[in-house]
Amino acid sequence: MTTITMNNEKNGIEIRFDGKPESAVIAALKENGFRWSGKQKMWYAKQSAERIAFAEGLGSFSSTVSNQTEKHEEYNLLDMTRTEGIEDNFALYRIYDTKEIASIIRKHLRARFPMCKWSVRSDHHSIDVSLMVSPFEKNSDEIKAIAHYAYKFAQSYNYDNSDSMTDYFDVNFYGVYESSIVGYDYEQREMTEAEAEMVQKFQESKAEFEAAEEIRKQKEFEEYQKQREIEAAEAKKAAEIRKVNVQTIEDNHEVKEVNYTIVNAVVRYAEKWAELMEARIASGEKLIDIADKTSHEADTEGITGFMYGCAVNALSQLWEYGEELRRWHNKEYNYDGDGVVNPAILTVG
Repeated sequence: MTTITMNNEKNGIEIRFDGKPESAVIAALKENGFRWSGKQKMWYAKQSAERIAFAEGLGSFSSTVSNQTEKHEEYNLLDMTRTEGIEDNFALYRIYDTKEIASIIRKHLRARFPMCKWSVRSDHHSIDVSLMVSPFEKNSDEIKAIAHYAYKFAQSYNYDNSDSMTDYFDVNFYGVYESSIVGYDYEQREMTEAEAEMVQKFQESKAEFEAAEEIRKQKEFEEYQKQREIEAAEAKKAAEIRKVNVQTIEDNHEVKEVNYTIVNAVVRYAEKWAELMEARIASGEKLIDIADKTSHEADTEGITGFMYGCAVNALSQLWEYGEELRRWHNKEYNYDGDGVVNPAILTVG
């Protein structure tokens, strides 16, 4: 005898045999993704429509299948209605037959929500999914969550290559609409005590999930704001470097118009040079030991001596290690006074 248990709390399906099954059955179990638990003496796998259909078809191996579900009080309806684990089943299996798809949907929903009565019908081009009876109120959170899951699962076997702009429609099937799953003919049956506990647990879990989501979204927003502040600070720093370099060029040239191609190149060079030095300083090296080498590594555009002096001048005013860089640079030219030596405008006495 074979016993099938739908473990909805873990979204699993469990298969137990009275004795060791035939080798063909074992091979089929492995092919369908089932694993053996020596401790619990059972084969187990995550629920899917295909695995449920496979379990129900074990009769082809001369085995009797009996469906057994856990007690309602052990269900976690919030977990049962989560849709993140639903795969793109059309992409996986390429099933076009609406009758076959309807059968898969029907078996899956009945196994996943045994407290509900479903109607899943099909014709050549469409599938209709209806929740007929359940213990939950029609417009309750529980019903909305179940209907949403049913819609998402059904649509996982669909595709939509339509183009509404040209009135071109290309789908695998029509007919499954979330708003019509719970129709006018829906009936609410009497709720058992266990089902009432399930509703209470659902509401508590839902409140906890929503609170956690709110915290996650707040943290995500704070990270976004922090990143924007960093980007704004970097942009401000670049603008200040640009302003300093423009002024330096204007102060040391006779021309009335600034060559902004040169300014932009100086800004890029200064930023790259600062980044290279910061990385080496963070690893424990000293600025005086790495400034010269990194100055050459940062020069990917062929800057002039004047542009190099402008970059030092800008970094000396705006960069965290700017003063140390200024002193190192001036020392290279045997100068220990204020300001920055620009090698392109040195006056030799």
